[in-house]
Amino acid sequence: MKILFACSASGGHLIPALNTAGELIQKDTSAQVFILTEKNKISLEILKNTKFNIVFLDCRLPFNIGLSVLNSIVKLLITSLKTFNTIKNLKPDIIVGFGGYVSLMPVLIARMFHIRNIIHEQNVILGKANRFLANFSDTLAVSFSQTKDSCKNSRIKERMVCTGLPLRSDLKRFDKAQAADFFKLSPKEFTVLVLGGSTGSRAINRLFLNCVDSVFKPNDAQIIHISGFGDELEVKSFYNKRQNQKARVFPFLKEMPVAFSLADVCVCRSGASTIYELTFFKLPAIIIPYPFAGGHQYENALVLNRVNSAILLEEKAAEFGLKQELSDLLHNQNKLLEMRNNFPSDLKFSGHETLAKLIRGGL
Repeated sequence: MKILFACSASGGHLIPALNTAGELIQKDTSAQVFILTEKNKISLEILKNTKFNIVFLDCRLPFNIGLSVLNSIVKLLITSLKTFNTIKNLKPDIIVGFGGYVSLMPVLIARMFHIRNIIHEQNVILGKANRFLANFSDTLAVSFSQTKDSCKNSRIKERMVCTGLPLRSDLKRFDKAQAADFFKLSPKEFTVLVLGGSTGSRAINRLFLNCVDSVFKPNDAQIIHISGFGDELEVKSFYNKRQNQKARVFPFLKEMPVAFSLADVCVCRSGASTIYELTFFKLPAIIIPYPFAGGHQYENALVLNRVNSAILLEEKAAEFGLKQELSDLLHNQNKLLEMRNNFPSDLKFSGHETLAKLIRGGL
């Protein structure tokens, strides 16, 4: 079986695709998996040492005005032609789109040439690309039951399958002492994990750093801060100036399960993978959703906020609230315990298995 995965170059798209691909290969060693994506720092880091075949594209849509429009249109045409030739040469048995603009052409070509296709939506509400592609896909796999419940289009709804989010098959909780040893930190100290998603978040970084001096004395908390590549030096410099502050800064961290296992609270965005991982590790969170991209992160955050396992702050007014909530959680272990006990029990952690089975035609 020959499978082509098409996804944008972000962790939110690539990691579920890779997790599903790994499950497919494990069940059928003769399966051939091809990943079609963009090339950037994140995709190169995530795909480093992968065993799958990678096809890189330069996919940009012309959102800007001026000369860049012409440049973007030319790149889009070249990308479309490369996508068409890739599919023509590979002759895949199935095309699976994981969202983003990289998925557009492959799924449309699949429809045109009667190649079986599936799109997978990671978030509670459909992204722009998947909202459009839902009209052309054979099957729409979703991560959250709320997506299907809220769908008003009966034709699309009948083709929806709730598979859950494809998480890594080896996802596991680590003993606190083992996790602390990995970061050379203490298993007993209050630990804050700061996470802006796979690409990092300048807004999250600055909001959190603006709170540190007023909320924490250097010996109050130890911090694991995933900064993104762009802010790594600035974030490291900040902590280096705080005498006796225990902080570990990473531009990107593959060993996230270790960080989730050690942390007492997480300050983060609300991508689908983050929502699932917070739930798996039962890690209380202060969530500041990315305010753009159609507001999908806000809807994701509500999955945890509505059951009181996460605190939801809007970015435009987050700084005061973040100081207040961090200070409260630092001194209120009972509230943290209550939040840990409130996590939803209906998320499907076997999404990699279910989606792989759907791709093989087993559902």
